[in-house]
Amino acid sequence: MLIKSSFLKNKKIFPVIFLALFCVLAGSFNVRAQDTQNIYLANEYLAKGEVDKALEIFRQLAKKKENMRVIHNQYLSLLISSGDFKTADKHLRKLVKLYPKVIVYQADQGSLLKARGKEDEAKAKFSALIKRVASSQRDSRNLARYFY
Repeated sequence: MLIKSSFLKNKKIFPVIFLALFCVLAGSFNVRAQDTQNIYLANEYLAKGEVDKALEIFRQLAKKKENMRVIHNQYLSLLISSGDFKTADKHLRKLVKLYPKVIVYQADQGSLLKARGKEDEAKAKFSALIKRVASSQRDSRNLARYFY
């Protein structure tokens, strides 16, 4: 009898748990959908040549780590072309910290150095990366694609 009554009590809690879980999941999907729309909008502004509007949206999107990888190429290009090297460096440092095994972000740091006119530092960065990936076929291939 004790088992039956505790089961019934637990049965009453299932709808509450389901509703709470649904609200949490629905909220996260809504946020993701909003980010997707903003990414699309930023790319539209970029295609129309409205760089300032695109850059502002990308800046907002970059505040969430789950967006950083998605917007990385466009955002970094905009930052470099607008001369905002400080934000570009901050963005790359954050990506390298979050994803230390993604060699492309480290190569982007070298490209940023080159864009800033720091040729010697860029060469040193690229040389260090080449030496580091020599033992990893996957990383070597990714770095080769980056330079190609």
